[in-house]
Amino acid sequence: MSVEQTLRTLANDTYPFHMPGHKRNPAFAFCEHPIALDTTEVTGSDNLHDAHGILADSMALAARLVGARRSFLLVGGATAGLLAGISASVRRGDTVLVARNCHRAVAHALALAGVHPVWLQPEWNASLGVYGARSPDTVRQALTAHPEATLTIVTSPTYEGVTSDITAIADTVHATGGLLLVDEAHGAHFGYAKDFPPSAVTLGADIVVQSLHKTLPAPTQTALLHACSSRTDAARLARQLAVFQTSSPSYLLMAGIDNCLRLLDREADALFAAYSKRLTAFRRRVGSLVLSPNADSGKLIIPCENGATLADRLRTEFRLETEMSGAHHVLAMTSIADTDEGFDRLATALTAIAPAPSTESIPCPPAPEIVCTPAEAADADRQWMPLTEAVGRTIAEECYAYPPGIPLAVPGERVTDALVAHVQALQNAGVEILGIADEKIAVIA
Repeated sequence: MSVEQTLRTLANDTYPFHMPGHKRNPAFAFCEHPIALDTTEVTGSDNLHDAHGILADSMALAARLVGARRSFLLVGGATAGLLAGISASVRRGDTVLVARNCHRAVAHALALAGVHPVWLQPEWNASLGVYGARSPDTVRQALTAHPEATLTIVTSPTYEGVTSDITAIADTVHATGGLLLVDEAHGAHFGYAKDFPPSAVTLGADIVVQSLHKTLPAPTQTALLHACSSRTDAARLARQLAVFQTSSPSYLLMAGIDNCLRLLDREADALFAAYSKRLTAFRRRVGSLVLSPNADSGKLIIPCENGATLADRLRTEFRLETEMSGAHHVLAMTSIADTDEGFDRLATALTAIAPAPSTESIPCPPAPEIVCTPAEAADADRQWMPLTEAVGRTIAEECYAYPPGIPLAVPGERVTDALVAHVQALQNAGVEILGIADEKIAVIA
């Protein structure tokens, strides 16, 4: 897509209730002439993988703002941080506890690291068809059954803004000598205002990955990885980041990170106060048309009969583009960069449409049947066959809805009748499933 095509696509007055968090708001632009920042490792520009100058200053600022022992800039999104953080925390053959609502990048890391996953089932909201919090009791039970687990991975907040009790989970994990990695990709704004939860960085996690571009005014692909405790080997994290990040990182992206951090350092109180005021006024106006998760009021969950239909109406009739549409809900993402005009347009649209919640429920995704490790599945030969004929076979490539990219099935798991039924139910509701092509799925040959 050319620059001209992109600008034409974005020039139709459609308001973005989706990431990135800068919302294309000119007030949060960080450079008038971006190409002037597109440099390389010359004198004075520092080196991301051996930082001692301006990039080291940015990382020190990030650590100070969130309270981490050490922070790293990520130009490959939270994906790079998850790949590096997991790889730096395990040895091949280790047992790892993983919340089932993890991002597909976590599944990729499990395969690359050659570990044995033990899946932790989060709570399930059947009316919306989304995962909820991860119970500390479930983590405790899993660690009792698998005391050899060296790492526990939890997603908090979820894509929809639901948080888990990180303090209790961290205490449980540390009691067995393990590490806790929290995927806080959707919570980079946590900790900056009393109206939002504290970051997992301050709640006992050992490693935290945050995606700046999702909820803060920073360019797409920008993120942070935080080493939060003395149990974390920061030097090993740095080595793994050199593996999973480019050796030619974009100074445009790193300047965008630095600008975002310095903006927060100067103006977080004022920006978040104004943001909270807008959210409060909006929620008062729309009432029960928009649900609130248990923590992040910035995530707007709109229950409805059919998410794809509602998202299409908001787009075509009101020029509002939302983040995603599920079977029975639409998710709108907000940030400090949203405007009064944007919230007013969404409130007007929802009041006019008055979407009603569905009376149908969506069963929880079936528990996986593990046949082999993700690494073993990744190394095996594969073939594509119709999903309905693949029951009993072993999955070779994950299938998932994107967004948010949570795997419905991970390589090494068995295709079951329950999995087929769940996938078909989502497809019938208009949810696009990636990893299934022409109704075929990849299985081990």
